[in-house]
Amino acid sequence: MLTFEKGMERSEIGYARQKIVYDEAGNPVDYIFLTVNPAFERLTGLKKKELLNRRITEVIPKIIEDDFDWIGTYGKIATKGGNCVFEQYSHPLDKWYRIEVFSCEKGYFTTLFTDITHERELVTASKEFLEDGQACNTYEQMAQRMKRITGQIMWC
Repeated sequence: MLTFEKGMERSEIGYARQKIVYDEAGNPVDYIFLTVNPAFERLTGLKKKELLNRRITEVIPKIIEDDFDWIGTYGKIATKGGNCVFEQYSHPLDKWYRIEVFSCEKGYFTTLFTDITHERELVTASKEFLEDGQACNTYEQMAQRMKRITGQIMWC
């Protein structure tokens, strides 16, 4: 029988299981990586051997300077239970992620990561394309602009 964690080893979705670290007052102040899958390594650029049994603040010290409160968000889920899905930019990793986080055991949480950086860039570029104020665009002008936006060669 295939276990969830063994199944996640084959997944293209980044998977990590972590444990919250609390201070003396019971507030979440850090978290420790317990397991990650190959997709997590690929999507974040962080290596399993450098992550396991280490605190996030050791691996990515700048995480506490990020605009988003990663530790607080994960700590809330790990402490109170439940789940949450959100999209967030990680300044230290310079990528956008869609993240599902859930907890089935108090003090522990699981994250499922998808890199949506390219998707977010395309949305931003599309908005700029539509709002550029140019009243008239020829087909060639639009094709060239879409080529710049997507980085793709367009076959016409």
